[in-house]
Amino acid sequence: MWRTRRSPTRTVQGTNALARSAWVEQAMKNNWDVVAVQTLRNATMAATLMASTAIILILGIMNMLANADKIGPTLQGVIGRKAGTVPGFKYSSAM
Repeated sequence: MWRTRRSPTRTVQGTNALARSAWVEQAMKNNWDVVAVQTLRNATMAATLMASTAIILILGIMNMLANADKIGPTLQGVIGRKAGTVPGFKYSSAM
């Protein structure tokens, strides 16, 4: 935060803040009312999409972790154990 205030062009956040300020000044000077509303709407929609995607990914990962023991046998005791011998799981004839 200190670097952004002292030299705003050295960080992405500072550069974005400067660009937003310049855009707002132009929008107010040139009467871009509709463009301003559309831009705000698009930014809101993009943020909503990113948040929704993040939530879906988190739920997918949580589901995989919750059902990890149902995918296949654990690796505990794998060394020295004959392949395809853990009870409760189906194995192909190749095992």
